[in-house]
Amino acid sequence: MPVELNESYEAIYQRAIDALARDDTDEAIQLLWRIVNRLTRLRPETLQRRENLERTLRTSWHSLGQILRNEGRYDEAIQACQAVAGHLSGARAPERMIASIQIEQGAVEEGLSQLRQIAEETSSMAAWADLGTEYAGLERYEEAEAAYRAALQMAASNEEAAFVNLALFRTYQDMGRIEDALSTWSMASVLEPDLATHVMEVYTWLIERGELDRARRYVAREEDTARRMLYEGLIAQKEGHEEQARSIWQRVTRLDPQAEGVNEEAWSEAALRLGEPQSVRSLAETTSVDLNLVSVGQATLFGIADAAVGEIDAAQKWFDQVQQELGRAGHPTGKIEARYRDLLALVTADQETVQALSSYFEEE
Repeated sequence: MPVELNESYEAIYQRAIDALARDDTDEAIQLLWRIVNRLTRLRPETLQRRENLERTLRTSWHSLGQILRNEGRYDEAIQACQAVAGHLSGARAPERMIASIQIEQGAVEEGLSQLRQIAEETSSMAAWADLGTEYAGLERYEEAEAAYRAALQMAASNEEAAFVNLALFRTYQDMGRIEDALSTWSMASVLEPDLATHVMEVYTWLIERGELDRARRYVAREEDTARRMLYEGLIAQKEGHEEQARSIWQRVTRLDPQAEGVNEEAWSEAALRLGEPQSVRSLAETTSVDLNLVSVGQATLFGIADAAVGEIDAAQKWFDQVQQELGRAGHPTGKIEARYRDLLALVTADQETVQALSSYFEEE
């Protein structure tokens, strides 16, 4: 019996992802619609019996909806939600996306009311968490906190509880409630030990707030050696110990950036802070320019290295790729983190170059 692998749902979905990587959004949308249209021809009971098909439909629909939203094609995104409504089990995810789209379009209270109704009717962790996320995005942090607390009551596993505690951590960050933020992070990391690899999110925030003693304790938990030393140097510098900072960063740059287990981003930032952009440019020459293989952070550092030596066009090529990748990932602004702009200004002597590239970065 012939097997049409090219027509399998998995193959079609992969082609959609490949199209996105090529920045061919229209083809990706067409391919995802193809999956959605095929699978919604099946009866809902059939999908529920065949969990792999329902999972494929859910993944394809969610990707399609997010891409359409990013493109500003809201009517079509709503159409995609309506197409799968009734075909997916669970807490009415398509309706929740429609409500979120309404909020994005400006019908804020209507969308929030719809989300709250779904959350109350389904008693779903995901629905309450979605409501919290919308409130947080609107900077209505007290209401976000209440929604997340309700979501926490509905959590059915350690993984779900960790997810909500992490959302609360970020809400408390925005509110400036340091003790509450650290408490919820600690709870999340107990519930989900793998979060230990993301402790950078805690100590970078504490450093930005000037909480250096607290930051030092979290930096000490960093399992990545190069990254831990990079931030030990940053703390030393902020405490006024410039020579100590440089000594620590020199230990980072003595590592082989291409050796297994060495963090290239940490190595590159240490080299830039030591005034060695050419070392970073040399690393870039041996690295793929494909952002499927190079992280957004690393690509940004390559661009900063080019800017530091006055190669504005080369820097712009890196930053353009980074912005495209951020857009594909659904980043809310599509701009590079402000901390990288600060690094650019620090290592680039020509302030006209800094000014020419500043539009790529978020404001503080």
